[in-house]
Amino acid sequence: MDTKTQSEDMANYDDDYDYYRDFWLGHGREYENLSEQLIIRKLLPGPGRYALDIGGGFGRLLPLYARKFEACVVLDYSMKNLKRARTLAISEGMTNLLLVAADAAHMPFSDNFFDFAISVRLSHHFEDPESIISETSRVLANGGCFIFEFANKRNFKSILMWIAGRQKDVPFSISPKLIGKNIRNFHPKHINSALHENGFGHIKRLSASNFRLGILKRALGPGFLAKADLVLSGILGLMYFGPSIFTRSSLRKNERPPQNRDECFLNNIFKCPACGRSLAFDVEYPPDKKINLLRADVLPSSFKCGDCGFAISEHDGIFDFR
Repeated sequence: MDTKTQSEDMANYDDDYDYYRDFWLGHGREYENLSEQLIIRKLLPGPGRYALDIGGGFGRLLPLYARKFEACVVLDYSMKNLKRARTLAISEGMTNLLLVAADAAHMPFSDNFFDFAISVRLSHHFEDPESIISETSRVLANGGCFIFEFANKRNFKSILMWIAGRQKDVPFSISPKLIGKNIRNFHPKHINSALHENGFGHIKRLSASNFRLGILKRALGPGFLAKADLVLSGILGLMYFGPSIFTRSSLRKNERPPQNRDECFLNNIFKCPACGRSLAFDVEYPPDKKINLLRADVLPSSFKCGDCGFAISEHDGIFDFR
């Protein structure tokens, strides 16, 4: 029986499209990249144990948070992206990184395991981002911090375009705005409701890429605009002004982390995404319990769920749950 799972609207960057080459490299998005990085630095929590980057892509955000945590997991559906992330991590000397190819709507991780999670530029690929938010609520421990970014359909530019009759979609309607075949912008009420319903509270909102106009980027430069974004991100966040909204929230729930969570990271992190059974395998840790997670020789090459037969493989230090 084929027990593999995948969201129907999952973007597949293992085809001809290269997310790094075709979207970021040399495409005039230096301002957006810098703006997002400055805002994320502002939202990051203090040092912790375990971090999860959902839809982490090629590791663009790794240098911001990876050294703040004992172990970090980058989850992405694209093996191409994860291989780039591995190359980046090795070049930066990050040995505390675990790379996982999986569906963000069916994450293969134990309940209540992580202390911090971040998801940036992912939700617009989903028909309903609640699938990501609910899964994050499941894998985060009580009190965990969650940074979640979404494409904002009621941004100021969209409102002006609608008033001028140049946009049919009503920016004040709750329904998502579809762009192309599978890109969606969401109303803030949609996201706020999903966060609250899944136990996230104390939500802080910052607005990013508020000056995403070619004429401004050419005239003022990415550095100046990104710093202006950072200064104004709080007040503009209250207005949902920009096309990209970053939220930071904390999780409140009654469940406790697994008792053995802190003993052996690799031996307790995984859970079958098909049937929910814990997936334990015996990795020998050195006395100091530190292990180079990017070394393929210390990881099992393949294993199966004992209950449903879901097969997992490992390639060059990347776990494949697809």
